[in-house]
Amino acid sequence: MTPLLSSTARLPRTLNASGPPMPLRVLIVEDQPADAALLLDELRTAGFDPVAECVDSESEYIAQLGSKPDVILCDYHLPQFHAIRALELLRVQGLDVPLIIVSGSIGEEVAVACMQRGASDYLLKDRLGRLGQAVEQALQRKRSEAVRSRLAAMVENSDDAIIGMTLDGVVTSWNQGAERIYGYRTEEAMGKPITFLVPPSRLNEIADITEQIRRGNHVDHFETSRLRKDGTEIDISMSISPLGDALGRLIGSFTIARDITDRIRTEEQLAFLAYHDRLTGLVNRARFEEELEAALARARRHGRAVGVVYLDLDNFKLVNDALGHRAGDELLREISGRIASAARGTDVVARHGGDEFLILLPDLEPEGTEETNDPMSAALAVADRIHQLLAAPVVLTDTDLYVSASVGISVFPTTAPDATGLLANADAAMYRSKERGPGRTVVAPPRGADSMNRLSLATSLRKAAEEDRWLLRYQPIVDISTGKLVGVEALVRLRGPDGEELLPGTFLPIAQEIGLMEQLGDWVVAEACRQAREWQDVGRSLLMTVNLSPPELRRRDVLRVVVGEVEAAGLDPSSLVIEVTESAAMMGGDGAKTILEGFHDHGLRVAIDDFGTGYSSLSRLKQLPAHILKIDRSFLSGVPEDPDAASVVTAIIELARTLGMIPLAEGVETVEQKTFLQRRRCTLGQGWLFGRPLAPEQVTALWDLASERAGGRPGGFLRPVEPDAPSGPTVGEPERPRSALVR
Repeated sequence: MTPLLSSTARLPRTLNASGPPMPLRVLIVEDQPADAALLLDELRTAGFDPVAECVDSESEYIAQLGSKPDVILCDYHLPQFHAIRALELLRVQGLDVPLIIVSGSIGEEVAVACMQRGASDYLLKDRLGRLGQAVEQALQRKRSEAVRSRLAAMVENSDDAIIGMTLDGVVTSWNQGAERIYGYRTEEAMGKPITFLVPPSRLNEIADITEQIRRGNHVDHFETSRLRKDGTEIDISMSISPLGDALGRLIGSFTIARDITDRIRTEEQLAFLAYHDRLTGLVNRARFEEELEAALARARRHGRAVGVVYLDLDNFKLVNDALGHRAGDELLREISGRIASAARGTDVVARHGGDEFLILLPDLEPEGTEETNDPMSAALAVADRIHQLLAAPVVLTDTDLYVSASVGISVFPTTAPDATGLLANADAAMYRSKERGPGRTVVAPPRGADSMNRLSLATSLRKAAEEDRWLLRYQPIVDISTGKLVGVEALVRLRGPDGEELLPGTFLPIAQEIGLMEQLGDWVVAEACRQAREWQDVGRSLLMTVNLSPPELRRRDVLRVVVGEVEAAGLDPSSLVIEVTESAAMMGGDGAKTILEGFHDHGLRVAIDDFGTGYSSLSRLKQLPAHILKIDRSFLSGVPEDPDAASVVTAIIELARTLGMIPLAEGVETVEQKTFLQRRRCTLGQGWLFGRPLAPEQVTALWDLASERAGGRPGGFLRPVEPDAPSGPTVGEPERPRSALVR
């Protein structure tokens, strides 16, 4: 074996002339060193930089194959070796190395035989001028074959289905991805028209796709459905491209298809969840409002009517308390099915939240006919069916549960002109039905009658102070870690002509219109201070919280009035908490800050309410003399199931502690929420779990009962207590208007 290294001598190059010499590892099979040297000179002339080994026996040849040469230049016949054997050894060892035969003389038949055995080319030794070109072509063919092999492997092993077809749609190639996606083996699919994969409902697509391909156009990311071998229909996304021959003539197409069934199902599920309630499967409030707006638009165009039925289950909280939330969820699923069956086929039934439901009655005829009822009768018929279906017991945990519902009805255009009015009036009618007792239906009054009611209510408001018809109810505030009753929030009510208690949302807007807010606010502060002192005199020291509205915060004499009432009652100033909303505290400028500092300087405490619902500046928040930071109930409603809501509540609790404030969570309704707040070290809480708004004597009874349970310690552990004779609505505080000192 004779090594032939590249020399520094260079002859003019004919190949690769524009760049540096091309490195080339050459194995020369030749027994004449002079002939081998000639080969190297020709390669250098052609622009190569060869590094060569020269062998003349089979054993040396086999040994050098391990060095993986780029090209083999082989004499046809040597004393100990010949080219045919060299080609056989390449094939045996599975090597893909171009072999070019270079011989002094070779017949045409021998040359053809060598080419059939795998030789890349052959040259005569006296005509070596074509050697560089022959080597370059051999290397290029090797590179092209390698690329084709890689592409073929990629196509065959792709997860996507890659299918070749004639222009008539007959399958000509079918990879493993197609086998996996469609379930047909290659031999089953080859030669079949592609329509065997197409559902009957999609056959019309084939003609359009074929026309696009015949025009030379591509079809990109077309989403459709196809059939598997087992008959199941799957969703796919496919791209189809024209396929040409070596002369550029269109001969067919190839398709790349991907199974997107899982993605489509996920998208459908997400779309469903965006507009539906997870627990019941009914549409949610957002979808209901969209449907309501669309129904109203149609009604205005075609002179139709629209009805809204607002439904709230009576005393549903008792089920959660007695049987647990899992049983409560099961009950809600059963009840939602009954409500849905009570509705008409065109109606929309939604879960508003908790135990409240909405039913939309669209496209009602404005006047009744022989075939249809008038709009109000149609809504009442739905309400009657609901009451009838709810009359049958629901069996849960071997217990027969009897459920009733309070129903409110509002109809466009009779009782309200728009979606907001329809929902508000149906809501108000529902609460009026609840005040009359379980299982009732109340219809919102006509718009003209509502104006008369407002006028009557305005007259009653002017006489309320004289007739002593204002009253306060008190919602408990507890220490979450110990369960002790530590305070109450004062909430104003108006006693109506028939003795019922009206919620603030009913009368405060009218009081604002007729200029009674200042008088009402002064009365609330005075009464709250008097009641707090009365409790203190008998050993029941409680924080008393009153709400200061934005208009009250702008009163020049508000500080004097509030401090004067505290002093007149002889109340310890630290017992009174002045509660202002986040927005009022932030938007009041330096005036609001000055007033709050005035309360602080006189020993009163300040609470920031509804935190997180406004647009606070933290730098300004930390400058306020606030003692308590109240977490708005809207954040707590999703806790602990909603991780985003849980993160927000946790962040507000930590923020309060960082700013030296006491965190107080509003709207605590479940034991799970209470446990969550305990673990996050939230100090105070209030909500239905701890108690609804109570009359003064009920607060006293609650204090005494809690103390008794705690072994005589004042303000002992406060368990959720249902008052014997609750005053006002049994649903707590559904409305939270901000137009007065109190809500």
